[in-house]
Amino acid sequence: WLVDHIRAAEPADAPVFLLTNDRMLLLLSERESLFPDHTFVLSGVGWDIVAAPDRDRLDAEELIQRLEREPDPIVVDRDDVSVDNFRAYLPDVARYVDDNFRVEYRIGTFRVLRKGRPG
Repeated sequence: WLVDHIRAAEPADAPVFLLTNDRMLLLLSERESLFPDHTFVLSGVGWDIVAAPDRDRLDAEELIQRLEREPDPIVVDRDDVSVDNFRAYLPDVARYVDDNFRVEYRIGTFRVLRKGRPG
């Protein structure tokens, strides 16, 4: 159901920002990542396996600016340790998502968020 929801979301070309490490969601939903140039490092951050120098190369401001510029990105969040790690290492990005996205769909431990004030 999660994959079906992401696949059916409009606009059809909306990219996905995964806060979770479930990269298979991109393939199964036939969506592109909002951060294809950071996929490896973001995934490693979630698993807490990226060395500090590599992790520190992630520019939180650049990630936030890309989220701001994209008209309607899809954010996938989950109640799990990978999201906890992401939020710990990139608190400014996590805060931006919390402040600017609302839950559109929820299934199990997954949440799909879209731009708008949290409700």
